[in-house]
Amino acid sequence: MNEVTLQREMETRSRLLTKTNAEFFGQIQVYLNLRTPFKDKLQLAQNLLALMNDLIDAQQDGVTAADYFGTDPKAVAREMAQALPWNFKAMRYAATVGLVGYLILMLLPGLMVPDEPVDLGQILIGLAMLGGFMVAFSWGLSSLSFKRRPWVRMVLVMLLCGGLCYGVVTAYLWVHTPLKVTLTGPLSIALIVLFGLIAVLQFNHDRKKFRFLPIALTFLFVELSVCVLALAMRVPAAAAWLKQGDRIAWFLVACLVPLYIIPFGWMFVMMVRGFRANHRRPD
Repeated sequence: MNEVTLQREMETRSRLLTKTNAEFFGQIQVYLNLRTPFKDKLQLAQNLLALMNDLIDAQQDGVTAADYFGTDPKAVAREMAQALPWNFKAMRYAATVGLVGYLILMLLPGLMVPDEPVDLGQILIGLAMLGGFMVAFSWGLSSLSFKRRPWVRMVLVMLLCGGLCYGVVTAYLWVHTPLKVTLTGPLSIALIVLFGLIAVLQFNHDRKKFRFLPIALTFLFVELSVCVLALAMRVPAAAAWLKQGDRIAWFLVACLVPLYIIPFGWMFVMMVRGFRANHRRPD
């Protein structure tokens, strides 16, 4: 069984858990997924499914998760995380895909304006800021996973994520360095086309693994839309039309708004579904 099949099996089997046991398992699952990004995900999924099956067997005998595993789920999660082997292939793949994706998102806006210099220093600083934000967010959310009142936790995480993301973007926009390069002519067009092809190929390669398909589609839509706008700005007639009034600004807003609405909307929908599923669970 691959990772996707194991995840689906867990989603199906999770309906058999009681509210208390589902909360116990969910805390461990969130913690492990956030604290083990570069460890063997297949082994993690197998371990989590085995843990869930143990909980289901135990509750049929009237044994709660606290009785079976102890009252400290965080300790159980730490032991499971330490036992997982490192996956260096996944580490290299995540680093490569993350770097390429970041460069596409950062370089494309600069390429929209022909002959506009690209601030490479700004891009490198933004990469460091984004990396720090992702590490802090993962560790913070994993620590909150064992707190009570999950709905309060989710709201706080959404507000914190939005606030920090806004802070990172604002700080990035205010930073400027002398390390600039101008990409003109055929080179800029080749890069735009290349970035669009990479985005499509990456999505096609990973589409069966996506558990968050709406978010993945949103990023693909934004990347391809910006590519089209960047190419259109190099066609004199299209560029003249886009520069009239605030048309290009409105096109950019239309591209970027889904990037904010869909991920947070998806998180809200999933949160509501989780609460409803938990409400229907047996005590």
